[in-house]
Amino acid sequence: MYEDQTFDAIMGRMLSHFDDTIDKRPTSFIYNQLAPTAQELADAYVALSINADLVLPDNAENIYLERAVAGQGIYRVTAVAAQRAGLFYDVDNNPLDVPLGSRFSIDNMFFTVLSRTTAGRFVMVAETAGKAGNSPIGSMTPVEYIEGLARSELAEVLVEGFDGESDQSLFERFELKLKNPPSTGNRGYYLQLVRAVPGVRNARIYRGWNGPGTARIVLISPEMRTPSAAVIAEVQRNVDLHTPIGDPLITVSGAEEVMISVSANLYIRDYDISLNDSLTQQVKAQISAYFTSLAAEFINPDLKKNEGGIVRYAKIGESILNADAVIDYDNLKVAGGAANVQLQPGQIPIIGALNLTFEGVAN
Repeated sequence: MYEDQTFDAIMGRMLSHFDDTIDKRPTSFIYNQLAPTAQELADAYVALSINADLVLPDNAENIYLERAVAGQGIYRVTAVAAQRAGLFYDVDNNPLDVPLGSRFSIDNMFFTVLSRTTAGRFVMVAETAGKAGNSPIGSMTPVEYIEGLARSELAEVLVEGFDGESDQSLFERFELKLKNPPSTGNRGYYLQLVRAVPGVRNARIYRGWNGPGTARIVLISPEMRTPSAAVIAEVQRNVDLHTPIGDPLITVSGAEEVMISVSANLYIRDYDISLNDSLTQQVKAQISAYFTSLAAEFINPDLKKNEGGIVRYAKIGESILNADAVIDYDNLKVAGGAANVQLQPGQIPIIGALNLTFEGVAN
């Protein structure tokens, strides 16, 4: 907005107020007196430009975006801390009760004892909110000495942890409300309802999916996978609670994950058999990225009700060529064939068996 308000431009205007008979060259007395003021003004224009961008939702980030969209009743979905089962034993391998509030560490994360379930079994809560708390499993170390404790284990996930909503997702919900103003029972109403639940990235609505008076909401997670059963159940409860009288009977489900196998023979520059695992992982990452983009497309409102996405054979080949050192390929099979794979409504592709062979070629 103020890109033209540079130090030189400001300095030039300030110097123009002095008669040309006065020495205005750099290092002159007048120039040196004006230069600090010109620099401060130039910095102020930069700050003004940044602040102007932060007021607008399409440019704002972090707390500024939250403030910009709050006027529309859109608020960021906050992170949820994972809750895990904690198991504690004494030296004789008998269940041992530990004090509530005790802290334990595992994989550079800390968990606090929240409540007792049964003898030696407690609910642990991650001290850092987010999905990272879902991953650690196994032996924990007490932060402070606990008498009689010989062994402690972090077990299954009881309540799934979720990261806070990204700026992109928050802005998309803001944009959705502006483009599809929610009114009782319309598409915008239900999309706003389900996307405010932690663990939901987006959804697609199918009306009349099981005959008149029915509707289906299909969910995808922030990782572009089907959400957990707990998240789906929470969305179903939320929808049941807020469905207006007279609206269709709504069924909530996660996107159906379809495993797509891929096999091919790859021609590799400077091939060495020790690179097999690395090359396989690179190809898998490239194909997975393509499948993730398809998962994002499955909620495309331009798709017809009974239309699913398409896994394109050529795009799989393109993904393979994006891997380092891959020059060419042949005998490519996608889901056992050499053609596109048509997905059904509500389906998303997930990479399945990946069978690759490698041949070296001269530079």
